[in-house]
Amino acid sequence: MESFDDLDNKRDFKKIFIIGGSILLLAVLVTVLLLNRKGNKEVVNVGNNLGNGLSVSTNGITGETPIFSSEVLSWNNYFWPEKLNLKYPSNWELIEMEYKNVQQTELEEATGNKTKGEIVGLKLVPPTGDPKDEIIIGGRFVSCADAKKYSQNKCLKNKIQVPFYTDSQNTDILSAFDLIFQNALLVESLK
Repeated sequence: MESFDDLDNKRDFKKIFIIGGSILLLAVLVTVLLLNRKGNKEVVNVGNNLGNGLSVSTNGITGETPIFSSEVLSWNNYFWPEKLNLKYPSNWELIEMEYKNVQQTELEEATGNKTKGEIVGLKLVPPTGDPKDEIIIGGRFVSCADAKKYSQNKCLKNKIQVPFYTDSQNTDILSAFDLIFQNALLVESLK
């Protein structure tokens, strides 16, 4: 006849074995899903369809190209003084949103010389052509709370706030949005 301690030890061993096996099975499933997901890429058609089965490429490349490369090291870098250091996909356009005071505007009108205003925000424009896919970073008098009205929004903040936001529903754009946010670094003034 077995003692009471031996039965408890066997039960405890079975519990540990079941929990360990479950964790191992979960790890294998997650690994398989991540490897499967990594191989899938959604692409967009670059050419314009003429309606008769022929297509004309807008940039000399026929076929399909990805919206962005997930290889962040190949991305462009942008430094926004006293705000942030940003990486963005190389095939996207970055537009600086500027604010010019009244005196700058009047001086431009009088002299005809364009002056650079204060950069108050950035706009990242992907090659999809859909304005909802644009990613906005910062903005004049835009706080992290203001960005909450957009479908996707995140915020980098310490002494300063830099909101990231978009209304895109495109899963590729949202993946790029996450990578852009994850690779952005705040660059605060030491004043």
